[in-house]
Amino acid sequence: VEDASGDVLTGIFNTVPEGTTPIGADVNTYLPEVLAYPNPVQSILTVVIPDADMAGEIRLIDLQGRIVFEQQVTEQHLKIDCAAFPSGIYSLQVVYPDRGMSVQKVQIIHQ
Repeated sequence: VEDASGDVLTGIFNTVPEGTTPIGADVNTYLPEVLAYPNPVQSILTVVIPDADMAGEIRLIDLQGRIVFEQQVTEQHLKIDCAAFPSGIYSLQVVYPDRGMSVQKVQIIHQ
């Protein structure tokens, strides 16, 4: 198979220019697994950030995109009081300035 310039293609990755990364490709960025429990949570959410010294901040964002909690990461174990937040689905984001962002879903339920 040849591309438009006449170069012979031996595989799909030959169509990607050298030095670029296709959308959705693994760029070998390691983000540590952030542990958040209990999930679903009623009042206090405990968050364990393995590489806390590399993390910048932590955020809790509602489905409308509003940041309801934001704080600089200063230690490995963090407790977030969720009692005042409405029941629903939230996005927990831990930002690593040099590596990206770890994101997971958190559900808050009040009975």
